[in-house]
Amino acid sequence: MIDQQLIEQTAQSIANCLDNRKNICNSLFTLENVLPESACEKLWHYVQTTNKWNSIEDAFYQQNRKKITWESDTVIEELHCAFEQTTEKINQIFQPAQKQNFIGIAVWEDSEEYSIGWHTDNPLLSSALQIYLFDTCPSECGTTFKINNVDVDLPFVHNTAYLADQNLDNKLLHKTTHPTPAGIKRYSLHASWSFTEKLPG
Repeated sequence: MIDQQLIEQTAQSIANCLDNRKNICNSLFTLENVLPESACEKLWHYVQTTNKWNSIEDAFYQQNRKKITWESDTVIEELHCAFEQTTEKINQIFQPAQKQNFIGIAVWEDSEEYSIGWHTDNPLLSSALQIYLFDTCPSECGTTFKINNVDVDLPFVHNTAYLADQNLDNKLLHKTTHPTPAGIKRYSLHASWSFTEKLPG
C-alpha cells in the first residue's frame, strides 16, 4: 500500500525546489534538497534490498548501468506519483507551445567504470530532471554540460539535481564528468516529460 502523505510531501518538496531553482543558462537549472529526507531514507532502503534491477541493453550506456522504472506499492510508485504532480509547474517554467506530459521516472544504479561520453537525450524528451542520490559516490562523478562551448561541471552531491529544457533545436550536450570508481555504486533518479503520451518501446 502506498503512502499518500509521502507522495504529497515529496511533490511539495519538488515544487518548492523548482520555485527556487538556480539558473545556469536559459535551458539548464540546478536544484537543492529536492526530496524530503523521509523519501530519501525509504528509497535508500529500497535500492539496498530490491532484486528488481533491469540491465540496459543499449550499448551506448555500456553494461555498467541498471535501472528500475516501476514497481507497484513501493517507493518507486510513490515517487512516480509525486513527480507526476509537478507536471503543471514544469509546463509553467518552460512555457512550451504544446503541453508536456509526464513520462515517468527511472532509478539508475551505475557501477565500476560506468561512463557516457558527449551526447544529447532522447529526441522525444521535452524536459528532464536528474537527482543525484546518497553519499556513495565522489563529487567528481557528476555531469558536465557544454554551454556556449564551455564545459560546466555539476558535481555529484546528494539530493541535488539539474533540470534541462530539451525543447530546443540545439539540445544540451552533456556527459559524465568522471567514470564511477571501483567498488562504488552511483545512484540517481531521472524524471522525464515529453510532448507524446508515451515513449515508444
